[in-house]
Amino acid sequence: MAILFNTFFVGKYSKRAVRQLKVNKAPGLDGVSGNHLRNGSPLLIQHMQLLFQMRIDSATVPKSFCTGVVTNILKKGKNANEFGGYRPITVSSTLSKVLEKLVLREVISMCVIDYRQFGFRKHLSCAFAHRLLKRILAKADSLELSVHICNFNISAAFDSVIQSAVFQTLLDAGVNAHIVAIEPVKLKRELRQGSVFSPILFNTLTSKVTKQISYGLRFDTCDSSLISYADDLLMLSFSLSVLQDNLDELVSGYSAIGLQVNGQKTEFLVFSSAK
Repeated sequence: MAILFNTFFVGKYSKRAVRQLKVNKAPGLDGVSGNHLRNGSPLLIQHMQLLFQMRIDSATVPKSFCTGVVTNILKKGKNANEFGGYRPITVSSTLSKVLEKLVLREVISMCVIDYRQFGFRKHLSCAFAHRLLKRILAKADSLELSVHICNFNISAAFDSVIQSAVFQTLLDAGVNAHIVAIEPVKLKRELRQGSVFSPILFNTLTSKVTKQISYGLRFDTCDSSLISYADDLLMLSFSLSVLQDNLDELVSGYSAIGLQVNGQKTEFLVFSSAK
């Protein structure tokens, strides 16, 4: 089904998207902050709506929407003299965030995300994944079963994603090609840091891979072979050989979309029944 962005849609939801902006936050390169938009006159909102309508109709965005201010933050416990000890934080254009919220509102229902992914999802957190793991281990212990677990994460996840795979995933989900073409592609890899869209795109893309992992550990009708929180994952199985098969399949699927498992942060554990 084609996505139609008419004037009524842009006008109605632009105001809502502006109200959702956080205040007292640093602006992007254009100097426009959430405070400016939230406290601006109705005339400012009208001009913003016209800008968005033109951008959506032409499937193009201003150059300032594609740039951001990057600040390197030293990671906890890391050496300040090492390049890898910093985490880049990007502040994008506030106007671009409003436009992305408009588009995201329409496409999010088409983005199918693995229910075992707890990261970047509203009303979910790492605590939910932790509680699920505790329930799995308690259930296995009551049945006197051992659980084999592989704990790992993805190296430089956002920086490694193949963009063509992202776009194809959106097209396969039924998102209008006109909307997919809005953001210009200058790089073959990477999800844009600071983008409202990037976490959803990451989850949608990786879910195409993780949804193939559906055997290894199951209680009742719930598959628990995999627990994800953003780019950190746990693979679980009652069988070591099945765990290895699942891991091989996951690594192969990730490789096809540009992602690599970080071998230095991979651990293998066995939880045995205490009985």
